Amino acid sequence: MARDQDLPERMDAQIKGIEDQIRIMILNADTLRDDDRLLQSVPGIGPVCSGLLIAEMSEPGSMTAAQAAAMAGLAPISHDSGALKGRRMIA
Repeated sequence: MARDQDLPERMDAQIKGIEDQIRIMILNADTLRDDDRLLQSVPGIGPVCSGLLIAEMSEPGSMTAAQAAAMAGLAPISHDSGALKGRRMIA
């Protein structure tokens, strides 16, 4: 039973280790380091969010703001058809 109680601590340590590896990889690559610095200059974007955006968005500098927002799941998606105006949702 004691091993089950240690699971959250072990998982937290593994997550921290993975986050550290991601930071090292970003800091050791010039292009990724520049992207990271730019992303973290935005209020509310920290190292974890920046790493996620760098990993998930293949070429953030080559897309429009609307495309980046859609890819990040931050753009409202309309549900319109003809004269029907549906609700906007973020997905």
